[in-house]
Amino acid sequence: MKKIILLMLSIIIIGCGESVKPDLLDYQLKGRVKSVDLFEFEIKEKFGEPKDVNKERVGVWLFNENGMFDFYGGEYINGRRTYKEEMEYDDSGEDVEFRAYREGYLIDRRVSEKRERGQTTESSSYDGNGKLTRKNKMEYDDRGYIAKYLAYNPEGELVFKIEYSYDDYGNKTEQNYYLGDRLETRWKMKYNENGHIIEEKKYYATGELSKETRWTYLNFDKENNWTRMKQLTGDHEYYYKREIKYYGQ
Repeated sequence: MKKIILLMLSIIIIGCGESVKPDLLDYQLKGRVKSVDLFEFEIKEKFGEPKDVNKERVGVWLFNENGMFDFYGGEYINGRRTYKEEMEYDDSGEDVEFRAYREGYLIDRRVSEKRERGQTTESSSYDGNGKLTRKNKMEYDDRGYIAKYLAYNPEGELVFKIEYSYDDYGNKTEQNYYLGDRLETRWKMKYNENGHIIEEKKYYATGELSKETRWTYLNFDKENNWTRMKQLTGDHEYYYKREIKYYGQ
């Protein structure tokens, strides 16, 4: 089963764990969402009609009652989850610590260290043995959206940085990834009138197109969150469905 390439369910490059206080808006979700269970499937004709077959779980996301990301589980092998992420918050709702595990072992831990106007501006990352691996800095635009993410090694050398641009509605429209100060990759995104991503183009630093992905949304629930979707990457078609639960259901 192919790995999912979904912008709205995993923030490009830095992942939901590296997002600053990721919430439902980051995942393009509406309403009081409690959980999202994502499945990949195929469509095959049976008895002259299209049917969903070979349904397989891709991941599950949990959110707290404040609409903040709590937990992600994924990388299923034969139905067994092998990877998970979790976020810890303090009593005021500020993110304190992010942790990632593979096969039950802690592999990454990020601790927030400095905030300005309610936004985390500095954090430190550690491996499963507690060794410092990175010092991270975040910069924000006037609307509070993250504009730049910088990662340094323990010696203080810049390892990579990511720059972001947004439209008037807060949708991420461009993302540039640098190794050190050298541009490596650029992404450009487009959205429909409901704020759902419909196109992503990935470019090399030379400007040559590397990959293009398009999304078509097939079904929605009462909160206007999609429940069935088709993804086209190059010549390959992928189908996904979401089972969404809400607080108060």
